[in-house]
Amino acid sequence: MSASAPSGHRPRQILLVDNEKSVVEAYREALEDHFPYDRVETAANGFDAVEAFRLRRHDVMVMDIHMPVMDGQQAEYEIRMFCEEKNIPEPDIIFFTGYLPPDSMKETIRMNPACSLLLKPVTAKTLIEEIEKKLTARAETEADA
Repeated sequence: MSASAPSGHRPRQILLVDNEKSVVEAYREALEDHFPYDRVETAANGFDAVEAFRLRRHDVMVMDIHMPVMDGQQAEYEIRMFCEEKNIPEPDIIFFTGYLPPDSMKETIRMNPACSLLLKPVTAKTLIEEIEKKLTARAETEADA
């Protein structure tokens, strides 16, 4: 966060997870420009994403499905189990992939309204729009609680 946040603004936590460094850097720059008062972090694989979530409890995660060490589907499962164990809200997760997702991943996305899927190539504009939708829905839910 380079500038002072508006009064009353709670910085939202966004985690970008992809093993392709060039993808992470390009998206990170666009997200930091668009969400200057929020925290944008990165992770290189699903294992690191789970560990980062345990520390920061991100509001929105943007996660590739196919990664080494731990893929996006396993990371989502680990995060969901952690949230259930701690009785905390799950993050919204935007999966993205350049491949056809497996049927089990399609089922995860269908069953969990906090999850969505974007097919690569994904423009920064499309990614920002999807994150905005997730953050808006989250804010409305928190306001109703």
